[in-house]
Amino acid sequence: MCLSWLVVFHVLSIRPYLVEDGVDPVFFPKERFRATLGVVLYAIARVAGCLRPPDATSSSRTRTLSLSV
Repeated sequence: MCLSWLVVFHVLSIRPYLVEDGVDPVFFPKERFRATLGVVLYAIARVAGCLRPPDATSSSRTRTLSLSV
């Protein structure tokens, strides 16, 4: 989701004629940084999730066995 906003903010920051009058010209470059930070944080969370071994209680087999008992 952050990646789509990054694209929108990038386009609006390099093409100021697409922005309505009265919009602060530094708004979109600042938001572009914020969206980039969001993409980086999601990537870090993805790597951390892949490196962490799954818990035994979170497997689907354990849940199935506990439901059928």
